[in-house]
This record gives sequence, C-alpha cells and structure tokens, in this order.
Amino acid sequence: DMMMAVGEVKQKQYEDNLIEYVKRMKYAQHLAHTGDWEWIIKTNEINWSDELYVIYGYEPNEIQINFEIFLKMMHPNSIEDFTTNLNSALKDNKPLEMNYKIIRKDGKISVIHTIGKVIYSNDDKPERMIGTAQDMTVQKYLEEQLIQTQRLESIGIVAGGIAHDFNNLLAGMFGYVELARKKSS
Repeated sequence: DMMMAVGEVKQKQYEDNLIEYVKRMKYAQHLAHTGDWEWIIKTNEINWSDELYVIYGYEPNEIQINFEIFLKMMHPNSIEDFTTNLNSALKDNKPLEMNYKIIRKDGKISVIHTIGKVIYSNDDKPERMIGTAQDMTVQKYLEEQLIQTQRLESIGIVAGGIAHDFNNLLAGMFGYVELARKKSS
C-alpha cells in the first residue's frame, strides 16, 4: 500500500513537470512567434500548436487543418515552390526548409519560414512530417527596407559623385570663360 502511494506521488510529480514543460514551451513559441506542426501523410491531417493558429490569424483549434486547407491558406505565388520543395523532401529524405507566403484569416500576407523532417515507417515509406514554422514577416519587411535604403544611399553616393564632377567641370568652364573675357578686353 505504501509502494502504491509512492508510485502515485511520482506519477503526479511527472504529470506536474509535463504540464509545466508544455506551459514553458507554449510561452517560448509565443515569444519567438514560432509554432510546431505535424502532417500525417496517409490521412492528410495536420496538427498545429496554438501559436501556429495565431500566426495564421485564428484562435487555437478554431478550424480543423488538413493538407488541402493548408494549401488554400498559402499565397498563390508560393504554392509551386512549396510543393516542389516538399516533394524533394519526401523523395530524397531531405529536410524541408524554405520561406513561403500565406494569406492570413484577416487577409494580410505573412512570410513564414518552415523547417520540416520526414518520419519514415518501418517499411521506409514516408509516414509523417514534423517541423516548425516561424512568422518572418517583420524581419523580411525590415530586410527589404534596409536593402532599399542601401540602394538609395548608393544611388545618392553616385549622384553626389556625379554632382561633384559636374561642379568641377562647370568651374573649369567658367574659369575658361573668365580667362577668355579678360583676354578679349
């Protein structure tokens, strides 16, 4: 009877630790704006963590996700690239790692970075994929702004250099005009 009580205490401790771990993991995913996913290939069903629903603009478990619904959420410009990378991962046992665009529930476009790994059954057939997806929209926006700023700066430097050369040229021309005027008088 005493052994049973010790076992129950250990089981309760294990469950409490697991609950605490899940809470910490959810919080970490929320901070990093990263979710995890699982695609069960045979049934085409997809399981998302709470944060992945948030990234796509939904409440956790608001809708049931399967592969077709997932593809409908993807921006049309990303579908071909995504399916090519996915097929390569499934055929060649390579990790899936790429960026793609989605159309959120509210209609906004987001950039997602995903990393996935194929899990094989005992007979070496792709059984499921697991992975993470991170919202990179803000990072991509800032990256594009930085590139644009750098472009404008380089154009500005070029324009500044041209203006400097042009001023030197004008100064030279005015110098000759002034010299010619003095000679003629």
